[in-house]
Amino acid sequence: MIFLQRQAGGATLQFTGTQARILKDGKVFIDWTKGGTIANIPTGEGYTVEISTSQGLVTDTLAVGVVIWTLGQSNMKGWYQEPAIPAQSPGSTYMFSASGGWIPLTGDGATAFAADISASLGGVPVAFVNGA
Repeated sequence: MIFLQRQAGGATLQFTGTQARILKDGKVFIDWTKGGTIANIPTGEGYTVEISTSQGLVTDTLAVGVVIWTLGQSNMKGWYQEPAIPAQSPGSTYMFSASGGWIPLTGDGATAFAADISASLGGVPVAFVNGA
């Protein structure tokens, strides 16, 4: 999964390959683009990016929303781990895992905060990077 920070006018995806395009719910949303950049991708999820390379076609899921870095040693670590049985993610919320990929958000504190942020911004996807 690729998660991009939203910007005014939409996010920008930098890619390495001959061309790329964005699909939304299986339909072409932004057609094949050359030059290594696709601009103005609107906030949301359900996107698939297809990148044509010399080795073939590479695909990945894509979301555009708010990326938040959390810092604070043990306070932030517990935020993602408490309670022992993780709270249900409100949907459209992710965290960057130690293994290097985006996974569904867990932890009562983090999911409550993400739900508030998402709701206050009209339901945008929210992603956390744990720097603790």
